Amino acid sequence: MPAAYAELPGGVYVERVPMAGCDSPSFLYSAWEPLEEPRDGRFYSHHTIGGPHWEDIAGPSFDPAVRRSRFMGRVGTKQLPGSIDSIPAGPERSRAVDAWHRAEEARAHALIRAAFPGLQGRESGGSIIAPQ
Repeated sequence: MPAAYAELPGGVYVERVPMAGCDSPSFLYSAWEPLEEPRDGRFYSHHTIGGPHWEDIAGPSFDPAVRRSRFMGRVGTKQLPGSIDSIPAGPERSRAVDAWHRAEEARAHALIRAAFPGLQGRESGGSIIAPQ
């Protein structure tokens, strides 16, 4: 199966891409959300959706209404909210950061499963790895 993309409400996209170098053929599923601005503090977790070569990637059946270039960030990789970032270093901050990351990963997994119902796979960070 080739790569696939699904759009969810709020401009969220979920992508399925083949993984190279696995013992058995697998797909990596990730959820992406629109960025407020091109540089929002996410390191190595953003890409563009749309643009002149989008049909080459997504195929001609992909909705033409979304073939516009925009920056996307992987769900679960945005910067900490100010309410957590302002907590001084220590156990309280560590617990708050950990809980926030777990909630973001759960949100990503829920979005992926909403886009690909019945998906069976291993949750890994904010992604899901599943056999082809």
